[in-house]
Amino acid sequence: MYMQWISDASVGDGEETIKKLFKLAQGDYWSVSLTLQYLKFIRNTGDTTELKRAMDKAQKTLGTHFARGHEVWALCRELTTDKFDEEEAGTKLEKERAIRELFCKQMQLPLDQNDLVMSEFRAWDAYNSLDGEAAGELEQASKRQSKVFAPLIKKLRGFEARINAAPGTEDAANPEQTWTQYLNFVKHRVAPLMANDKATEMSELSRQIVVCLYERAASVMCLSPTVWASYLEYLESDKSGDGGNEKLDVAYRAVRNVSFDSSAWSELIVEMERRRKPMDEISEFVRMELLARSSPPTMDQFHFLSALLTWCDVMRRHASTSIDGKSLEDTVQQVEALVGGVFTECEQFMTKTFPDFLEGIKRLMEYRSKCYWSLMPPGMPRLMPATVKKVNKIQQVWKQMLSTPLGEQTATWLAYFEAIQRTGTFSVTALRAAVFDEAVQCAKDSPLALAEAWVVFERECGDLDNYLRARQHHAKLHVTVPVTAVHQPIAAIPQPADAGDIKKAKNSKNPKKRKASGGSEQTTPKQPEVKRAKSGTSNASSDSAAPAVSSVAKDSKSTQNVAQKKVVHESLTNEHTLFLCNVSKDATKEDVEALFKDIPSLKDIRLVVKTRGDRVKSRGMAYVQFTDGAGVEEGLKLNGSLLDGHPLRVERSRPPSTSASTPGGKSSAGRESTQKNDPVTIFVGNLNREKSKEQVTEEQLQVVLQQAMQSAGELVVVTRVSILKDRYGKLKNYGLIELAKPSHVAFCLNNADFRKMLFKK
Repeated sequence: MYMQWISDASVGDGEETIKKLFKLAQGDYWSVSLTLQYLKFIRNTGDTTELKRAMDKAQKTLGTHFARGHEVWALCRELTTDKFDEEEAGTKLEKERAIRELFCKQMQLPLDQNDLVMSEFRAWDAYNSLDGEAAGELEQASKRQSKVFAPLIKKLRGFEARINAAPGTEDAANPEQTWTQYLNFVKHRVAPLMANDKATEMSELSRQIVVCLYERAASVMCLSPTVWASYLEYLESDKSGDGGNEKLDVAYRAVRNVSFDSSAWSELIVEMERRRKPMDEISEFVRMELLARSSPPTMDQFHFLSALLTWCDVMRRHASTSIDGKSLEDTVQQVEALVGGVFTECEQFMTKTFPDFLEGIKRLMEYRSKCYWSLMPPGMPRLMPATVKKVNKIQQVWKQMLSTPLGEQTATWLAYFEAIQRTGTFSVTALRAAVFDEAVQCAKDSPLALAEAWVVFERECGDLDNYLRARQHHAKLHVTVPVTAVHQPIAAIPQPADAGDIKKAKNSKNPKKRKASGGSEQTTPKQPEVKRAKSGTSNASSDSAAPAVSSVAKDSKSTQNVAQKKVVHESLTNEHTLFLCNVSKDATKEDVEALFKDIPSLKDIRLVVKTRGDRVKSRGMAYVQFTDGAGVEEGLKLNGSLLDGHPLRVERSRPPSTSASTPGGKSSAGRESTQKNDPVTIFVGNLNREKSKEQVTEEQLQVVLQQAMQSAGELVVVTRVSILKDRYGKLKNYGLIELAKPSHVAFCLNNADFRKMLFKK
C-alpha cells in the first residue's frame, strides 16, 4: 500500500512530500523493499549527508534481517562505490577502507546469504590490498561465520521455512506459535553470542537483531496481542539506547492494531506516565481514544475494567505526590478533584456500557475507597505506648518464625504481611522494606505467587518506580519459574520383570513332556537359558538342574546390575543435580554442555538414552551435575532456554520413590521432597478443541483467572498454570491451575463469570 502511495506521489508531488511518506511508512512497519527504494530515492536527490544517515540507519535496522539483510548491505556497498567513483572526493585507500568496513560489519551478523557474501569478500580482498592495517580482518570474519554462526544458521533457516510455510500445512495453521518459538530462539541463543562481545557496537547489534525480528512478527501478526505484549516486555527489560521512547512508540502502534486487548492500553498509559507526560494529556487521551470510541465496545467488560483501573492507578500515584492541602477541607477537595472525578467517569462509563456488570462497578468502588483512605490525612495517632509494645511483640514473634525453615515459604511471608498490615501502624515504605524486599530473597517454594502479591501491593499503594520494579521482577520469574503438571503422591511400584522372563514364565506353566528318543544317540533337549525350576517342586528332573544353577547365577548378576544402576541413579539425583526435560532428540552432550558452560561449578552431564540393538536414541532427558549449590541456582535460571529450538524444563533432580523392597522398609512418604503432598488444584477442560483455530495458552488461562477474580474483588494467588502437550507439542484440551490457598478453590468454582470465560470456546 505504501509503495503504491509513494509511486502515485512521485508523479506530481515534491521531494519533501515523498520523504514524509517514506518516514510515515518506516514508522508504521519495517520493510526491506521500502528501505531499498528510499535509499535509491535519496541517492537520486544528491543529498550525500542524508544518504549517509539513511544507510547507517538501514544497516542497524533491516540490515539485521536474516533472510533479506544481504540486500541492504549489497546496496550500501554499491552506493558507496558510486559515491567515490562519481565525486572523486577520496583516494583509492579511503574507498577500499569504506567497502571493507561494510563487508566486515555484515560478517558480524548471522545472515542467510553470508556464505556467498564471504566468497565475494575473499575475491574482492584479493584485488584490494592497499590497506596494510586490514591484515587478518578477512580471516577473523571467516572464523566468526564458521565457528560462531554456522551451528545456528541451519536452525534459523528452519524457522524461516516454517514462518513462510504454504497454506494448509501444520506450521501455517498456527503462525503465532511459530513466531514465538523463533523469537525465543533468537533472544536466548543468537543474541547472547553477540552480547558477550566486549565491543559496545556488538551488544547494540544483538539488540537490533531481536528488535528486527519483532518488527517482522508485528508486520505479519499485527492482530496478535501475544506478539505485541512480548515486544513491549522485551523493550522494557532492555537497558540500552533510547529504549524508553522506542517503547512508547511501539505501545502507540500496539493500541492501534490490538485495540481490543487491555494489556496494550495499560502498557501505553503506564509508559506515558513514565515518560513524564502531563496528567491532563493522559486523561484526555483515555477519554478521546478509549472512552469516546466505545460504541460499539472494542473490548469486553473485563478488558475495559483492566484498562480503566490502570488509568486510576496513574491518577492515584499523581495525587499522592501533588496534594499539598494545608487543612483537612483543602485536602479533601484536592483528592476529590484529582481522583474522585476519574473514578466517577469510570463508574459512569461501566454503568452505561455494561449495565449488567455489577462486579466491575463494585471493584471500582472498592478501589476508590482504598485511594481515599490512603490519600486523606490520618486521624489521631495510634502509636501510644501500649500500641508500640503490641506491635513490637508481634514483630518479635514473626521474626522468630521467619528465622526458621518456615521463612523459606511464601505463605509464611504473606501471612506476616497481613498480620502487620492489620495493625495500621506501618507506612507503605515500611511494609515494603519489612516484607517484600526481604521475602523475594528468602522465599523459595512459590516465588511467582509472592511476586504477584507484590505487584498488587505496589499497584494499589506504591509509587511508579516501585510498581515497575515489582512488575519486572514478576515478569522475570514468569519466564524462569517452571510451570509443571501437578504432582500427586504415587504408590511405590515394584520393578517389573524383564519381558523375556514374563513370556517364558507363561510358557512354563504347562510345559510339554518330551518323548524319549530311541536309538543309541540320545539328544539332550535344549532348555531356554532363563527358564527356572519351579520352587517347591519335589520331582524336578535332573536335566533341569543345570539350567536352574545358571538361572540363579544370572539372577545374582541381575541383582548386582540393579544395585549398580541404583547407585548411579542416586548419584544423579543428589542435591547438586538438575534434571532436564524436553531436550531435543538431536541434541548431543556437547550441546547441553555449551548451554551450562558459563557456570564454573559444572561437573558432569549425562543424557538419558535407550538402546535398540546397535542404535542409541535419546529419551529427551538429561542430568546436569554441579559441585555446589550455587551452580544449581545458576542452572535453574536457564529454565525455558531454547536448545535446538526446544524450550527446556530445568528443575531440581528428585530422588525416586522408595519401593516396598527398600532396606529398612521406609516409605516414600517419609522422605523429604520438594513436591507438595496436597496441592490445591483446579481442573479446567474443553480448552483446545481439535479443529479450533485459536489455542488457549497458559498465559491466557492465568489472565482469565486474574481478571475474573479482580472483578469479583478477590485476590487469588496463582502458584502454577499448566496446559499439557502431546508428543507433537500440541496443547491438550485441559489445563491445571494450582492456587496458594484452599479457600480460593470454592470461590473460583462458584464464580459464574470465571467459568463462563473459561468455557466460552
